[in-house]
Amino acid sequence: MMKCKVEKFEVEKKSFQVKFEGSNGGTWVSVTERSRGFVVSVGFGMEEVDWLTEHLKKAVELENTRGFTRKFRGENKIHLMEICFNNRGRFMKITEIATRRKPLLLVIPEGVKGSGWEVLRRAILSVQDYSDQVGEELKKMFGNNQMSTSIYRGGRSYAEVVAEDGIRSGVPLSAGKWARAVICECKEKVQD
Repeated sequence: MMKCKVEKFEVEKKSFQVKFEGSNGGTWVSVTERSRGFVVSVGFGMEEVDWLTEHLKKAVELENTRGFTRKFRGENKIHLMEICFNNRGRFMKITEIATRRKPLLLVIPEGVKGSGWEVLRRAILSVQDYSDQVGEELKKMFGNNQMSTSIYRGGRSYAEVVAEDGIRSGVPLSAGKWARAVICECKEKVQD
């Protein structure tokens, strides 16, 4: 089950797309820049999105003569936000640094009085509100299936289910693209 919401906007001659994607219980937001024949897309987890919106708000409120650099260290990547200047005005660089690949770089112009950054912030908040709605819908649809990493509804662990004799009662789970399952039977008791 794939849920998706897209917000598009333009700043100067660049077009941007903010997209919420939720599949198999994972949620993340991608920001894509399209300009002059190239496309760059940077992904943000939900913690990173909170960090990004907070610092976008600070950037809009910042004096025209000032800049800053902020860093967010995630589990497997680092996001770096810089407010820079050139002869056309201020712009924001968002760099995603991950191991074993080249850094990804988004460049977002300030626009008129920070309007470009504010539009990006509003698009992210709109997409984030949608993600909260989708999360509530999924909870209503499936209930709270997963109580911890190894115990599902009914309070049974994987080991208890495997050790059961006879026919096992199932639990409805969101399987996504992994919808096919292999059912194995064993006549002897298996010890882990």
